[in-house]
Amino acid sequence: MVTKGKGYFELAACVAGIYVCFLTWGVTQERVSTATYDGDKRFRHFIFLNLCQALIAVVVGFIYMKMRGQMLGKLSVPLLSNYVLLGFISSIASPFGYAALRHIDYPTLVLGKSCKLIPVMLMNFLIYGRTFSLQKYIVVALITIGVSAFMMLQPVDSSKPSKGPVSSSSIGIFLLSINLLLDGSMNSTQDRIFSRFKVAGTSMMVYMNMVSFALMGGYLLIAPYTNTIIDTVVQVTSPTLSQLSLHYLVDFPIFRIMMEGAASLNPHTNELWEAIAFCQQHPSVINDIVLFGFAGAVGQCFVYHTLENFGAIVLVTVTVTRKMFSILISIFTFNHAVSLGQWASVGVVFFGIALEAFSKDGKGKSKKPLDHVTEELVLNRNLKNSATSKSFLEITLDANTKPVNY
Repeated sequence: MVTKGKGYFELAACVAGIYVCFLTWGVTQERVSTATYDGDKRFRHFIFLNLCQALIAVVVGFIYMKMRGQMLGKLSVPLLSNYVLLGFISSIASPFGYAALRHIDYPTLVLGKSCKLIPVMLMNFLIYGRTFSLQKYIVVALITIGVSAFMMLQPVDSSKPSKGPVSSSSIGIFLLSINLLLDGSMNSTQDRIFSRFKVAGTSMMVYMNMVSFALMGGYLLIAPYTNTIIDTVVQVTSPTLSQLSLHYLVDFPIFRIMMEGAASLNPHTNELWEAIAFCQQHPSVINDIVLFGFAGAVGQCFVYHTLENFGAIVLVTVTVTRKMFSILISIFTFNHAVSLGQWASVGVVFFGIALEAFSKDGKGKSKKPLDHVTEELVLNRNLKNSATSKSFLEITLDANTKPVNY
């Protein structure tokens, strides 16, 4: 609820900041990952892109904390180990999202990311034995049906060559599913950190990106030597591997999807130097990389400020509508073909999200949901330890990360 002390002007500034930052972030992300530079060259160095994003997020987050008089806080060994785990999951999740963009379009990716509550809910059921009310399952069913229909109703582009026996969209969904599962694991880790260590959200933002920067930077430095290591391992294990009869696996469609999906990751063993060379040859990509990182980091700060001063209900209203506008801008900016049935599917997905976001508890009071999207880091510093006292969205959407969790 907006009070006189906080003021409508402050709220309007927060809403405008979230919209401007994340709509810019989305357009820039799609341009960097799918567009060509100087006519025929595509930027394929997404670990380098995430490295730059993490560095910018650390700088912006640190400046934001200084402006607000906040401290990073002390690091204990258990807390540091959790941050390392969080940074590791964050570092490996994003490449799957970018690889998925080679097989599905950006609106499908954004819509698919709205399904992030599904794997998190599944993990809560399988690992913790948590069950949910009928309404929660209806919400999940609506989102699943909407995304599935959006995929099946995708207009066929006859000008594009066939990808072979394995549907390109199937590969994209496979990669996106891995991305969502990793995001779900990341959210569970965040939940544990908040409930156990009571850290501030901005502090987690800075430390997580520090760890991600160190891990990705270290990987890029040693990557040129990985082929030698792999060759050595293969030579040692090849006699054993040759005795295994695995050829029959190629007859299974899921195996072909997994293999082609893995190939889509397309690791560059010299990615750091190749990315630097690409930036030198195509300087315009530098502007996109900086804008991408800066918009995402500043947008996270607006999300923090909105959550702390105006509450989660206001925030979820802004973020849900923002995702809809991201899809619309992507469709019209990059000329994606969308059928009438797909528009209806988008409506079904966002109806399901809104149904849970603005539902009321048994006492008729609105719940305080937290929107779970990879690009907006919504961090609740007052998570309750009892799972039964949390709303569905507080369990499944406790915290979301970067970026993106693409």
